[in-house]
Amino acid sequence: MLLTWFGHGSFRIEYGNNVLYLDPYAGDADWYDKPANLVLISKNEYDHWSRSLLNKITVDGTHLFGSADVAREVFGCRPFAPGDFITFDDGTRVQATAAVVRRRESVSEGLGWLITIGRQTLYFVGDTDILPNLLNVKADIVIIPVGGTWTMSAKDAITVVRRITPRIAIPAHYGSQSGTIDDAELFREAVEPSYTNVLVLEPNREVTL
Repeated sequence: MLLTWFGHGSFRIEYGNNVLYLDPYAGDADWYDKPANLVLISKNEYDHWSRSLLNKITVDGTHLFGSADVAREVFGCRPFAPGDFITFDDGTRVQATAAVVRRRESVSEGLGWLITIGRQTLYFVGDTDILPNLLNVKADIVIIPVGGTWTMSAKDAITVVRRITPRIAIPAHYGSQSGTIDDAELFREAVEPSYTNVLVLEPNREVTL
């Protein structure tokens, strides 16, 4: 499995002959140079998907899943709610999870994604505060926001990852809209003495998971 971070909360995962994009928004358009088999969009906000990038990576046969409000905006997108799942013929399984942020009197809802590929389960946490269901997730790899503001802070991310104890944790949502590399490094320094290996990635550099 190859994973590439494009910045903010945007990722590409390559496995077998398949290409999966998560929240295609950040980075150079030239980096989105591989057609998608699967696209997962966690939230209907400007920093979670770009129409021009979707048009570039979507081809005949692309599966596109997102929250209900994303599906209303994007033609061909299948709406998912927390708990909804699909299993493909190759055994790949995608399940939506709850992602909720509360700030004062404002509530913002989206999705996280649990993705099982072969023997590995990856949890893309999405924009969320700490929720009870989140702490009970079982995953080998966790992609988790650390930037704060409209998602969890590095401190909250540390709490979550220490509870889930994945093999690998990857900080996201920093360096552009909110948060800095210091948040990612704080997260790594706090988590790495445990079982979990933290990968602080560089944009458009693929890593093998």
